[in-house]
Amino acid sequence: MQSSSASRQLYTLLQQAYEHDGKAQSQGVWAAVLGADANSNLDISQKLGKLLGLFEDVAQEIQSLKVTNQSRYLNPLNNLRLSLMIQPMSVAWEAIQARLQPDLPLLEACADVVESQRQGVFLLSVEDLEELKQGIRALIDEISSANIDTDTKLFLINELRKIEEALLNYQIVGSTGVARVSDEVVGRAVSRWEEAVDKGKDMIGKVIRHAIAVDRLIKAGGTFYKLAEGLKDHLPLLPPM
Repeated sequence: MQSSSASRQLYTLLQQAYEHDGKAQSQGVWAAVLGADANSNLDISQKLGKLLGLFEDVAQEIQSLKVTNQSRYLNPLNNLRLSLMIQPMSVAWEAIQARLQPDLPLLEACADVVESQRQGVFLLSVEDLEELKQGIRALIDEISSANIDTDTKLFLINELRKIEEALLNYQIVGSTGVARVSDEVVGRAVSRWEEAVDKGKDMIGKVIRHAIAVDRLIKAGGTFYKLAEGLKDHLPLLPPM
């Protein structure tokens, strides 16, 4: 499988945007790059919000690097973030282009360093994405019809929809974003498992297992693979991994 990283994901998106005609309107450029509705400011703004969230994932990658001068990559990252935040969508794209140009090469170099230190993740294929989305939908349907208390049912459906949203926005958030959301879902579900009873525990176990499966596909033996090996001591009703 091809490896990637949040840094690579951000660089790819910004480079694609940078290559657009400078005379175009910024709104149209972002719609094209982020897969948003060009006629909906709301949709574009929401997708830009996802893009800005990707900056946080990149910052975490940089802070985990074994390099002596992390500011070499953090400073350009902050410059790029400001470049996106201070310009309205109505301006000509060339105004943003000029601000992106000096820092994009350093973001690409950052991605190279991240992946060389094996801190990256694996890209998901179109088939992988569709299979994961179908699995989420099927589990939501199963939980919706399950005979469990309403609070647990709503909690689990809400958690699964967070993973589904990350998958639907994979073009922006990438594998790092999906893995982060899966990570958070497992943490909250494990805490909830302690309070659940009977079939509620079974359903929570299924959600945990599904979130771990998503994480394992992306990280191939990362954090949650190790967590899954130890879960049986704490979650005896969790189906075998």
